[in-house]
Amino acid sequence: MSNILLISSTLILKYKFEKFMKKIILLILLSICLFSCVNQSNDHQKLLDAEKYKNNPDSVAKYLFQIEEPNQLSENNLADYYRLYAYTQFNSATPQINEKIFQIPLKYYRSTNDLERQYEVYMLGGTYWLQQKNYEKSFKYLSLGNQLATKNNNSKMLDRFCELLGGLHMEQKMYSAAILYFKKRLKVNKDAIADIYYDIALNYAYEGKLDSVRKYMNKSFKGSDNISTDLRVNRIRNYADILYGKRRYIESIEQLKQAEKYSNNSGLPNLYASLSLAYLAVEKNDSANIFFEKAKISFNSNANRDDANYISRKNILMALEAVINSKKNNHISLFGIGNFNDSIVSENYKTQQIIRKQLGDKNRLETNILKLKLNRQRLYLTVTIITVLFALILFVFISYNRKKVRRLVEIEEKTETLQRLFDKALKEQSNEIDDNFFKKILLQQLGIIKLIATNPTSQNQDLLQQMTRISNEDVNVESLLLWSDLYPIIDSIYNGFFTNISKKYSNILLEKEIQLCCLLCAEFSTKEISVVTQQSVRTIYQRKTNIRKKLLINEKGDIVEFLMNL
Repeated sequence: MSNILLISSTLILKYKFEKFMKKIILLILLSICLFSCVNQSNDHQKLLDAEKYKNNPDSVAKYLFQIEEPNQLSENNLADYYRLYAYTQFNSATPQINEKIFQIPLKYYRSTNDLERQYEVYMLGGTYWLQQKNYEKSFKYLSLGNQLATKNNNSKMLDRFCELLGGLHMEQKMYSAAILYFKKRLKVNKDAIADIYYDIALNYAYEGKLDSVRKYMNKSFKGSDNISTDLRVNRIRNYADILYGKRRYIESIEQLKQAEKYSNNSGLPNLYASLSLAYLAVEKNDSANIFFEKAKISFNSNANRDDANYISRKNILMALEAVINSKKNNHISLFGIGNFNDSIVSENYKTQQIIRKQLGDKNRLETNILKLKLNRQRLYLTVTIITVLFALILFVFISYNRKKVRRLVEIEEKTETLQRLFDKALKEQSNEIDDNFFKKILLQQLGIIKLIATNPTSQNQDLLQQMTRISNEDVNVESLLLWSDLYPIIDSIYNGFFTNISKKYSNILLEKEIQLCCLLCAEFSTKEISVVTQQSVRTIYQRKTNIRKKLLINEKGDIVEFLMNL
């Protein structure tokens, strides 16, 4: 019997090894899926981080740079990636944008009916192409955004799109169309009414319609209580410049005098220079000279080379001085203007060279840092995956060994049960028909008597393998048992037991349940039935419970006793 157990164990190990390898392959595939999911999760987090800093293109570029395979992103992440990528191309010296950068996110946001993202992409597309002087594409995106905002009654977005469309037409010198868009803004934005009136007035000025300019400028000034003093002065001075350009010098001087009341020290140099120029135009040279001197004093007292307006103001004053000298018939020299501008250009060139070098060093350093971070993340991820994979393999190995041990114990228990059956069957050597006779017949059908009677050597390997396969559930026991031969034996031993229950309960009990009743009648124990029928003990108990329910027997009632009393 020990030899049988040894051979059975060997065959089980061979069979289980194949299952074990299949599990290893499955675990590797699951690990690959896990790696892909982790990457998707990390990429999604990078997109969320980039979203927080989308007003800073450099910060957005840093996060997007860390996404190595954008085309492998899920549909929603890919849409967000391209939308955020568009931010990085604004003010870029070498922009790399084509239509798909806008079309891919638009297609996805339309499918999900994400209006806010659609507005954002339309705004990005319109603004970007306007910056690139591609007015046709800019108009296309801004118009589509304007239509969407109109359709959904979104006044805030409608105002923004009309503002950009007005600016687009102004840049194309299509002033009448620009005025129409700015007038649409008046209907949806009451908070910026002074600004809108001013934009309308400027467009009328470019068209030369001074009456309309005056009308909307006055409306702008009346509605400008909440704007800053500098902005108010700037608009008045711009209006004065428009009047000067139309040779309405006296009206220009009046506006400039009005602006002087609101102007602070930083704005006085330009204001006095404009007054000086206007007085020169009306041949009032003394007044022109007075305001020129005021302009110089004001400029020198507030001179700051870091001021963005420093160079333009200095040039205006030097040019104005040349004009005044010409009116006085004095010697005119432009060398001062040339030397000043040359020094500024030279200084700017040196500054730009230093900035470029610093930016280059900074970008290289940041790139190296990002690469190191990426390598570290890859290392951590690889170590994590290897650790998880090792843990899974170890878990499977331990589970496999435990299962193997349990299986060997079960086989040993089944072997012991069979041994007891054999002993009982072999004790009865006569031809007397009783319980042991039935057991002997049943075991003969299974081929077990021959297995035990023969010395378990290499000569009966086929029978040993057959037993192992039976224990391993590869061979169906039903194919070895001929119940058509066993039923008559049951009837002969137990007074027609099979025939009686078949007649009365064949329409209630299943075939397997009738067979179970026959085995119970032959005084097989639950464990013995489990071994003979190749079913678990739990299954046998469940079948017995089902039989009791069908026959309306008490939960603890004896099935055989009930059937014998029919």
